[in-house]
Amino acid sequence: MNDISTYHRFAPRRPGRTASVIVQLLLRALDQARGGKVTCVQVGANDGKMADPVHGFLTERGWHALLIEPH
Repeated sequence: MNDISTYHRFAPRRPGRTASVIVQLLLRALDQARGGKVTCVQVGANDGKMADPVHGFLTERGWHALLIEPH
C-alpha cells in the first residue's frame, strides 16, 4: 500500500481533521510493526465505537484493549 492510498483511506470527512489522519497513520504503522499483535489501553474511549480511532483495529485486526471512560 502506498502513502497516497493510505492517506485517502483514512482521510478526514471534515476539513481540519489532520490530527485524526496522523493518529490513524501511526496506528496503522504500529499494527504493521507488531504484525497485528497489539494490546493497548485507551482512556477517554467514550462508547468505544463512535469516532474511536482504535475501534477498527479492534474489530478488524484483533487488537486487545482496555477501554476506559472516566465519569
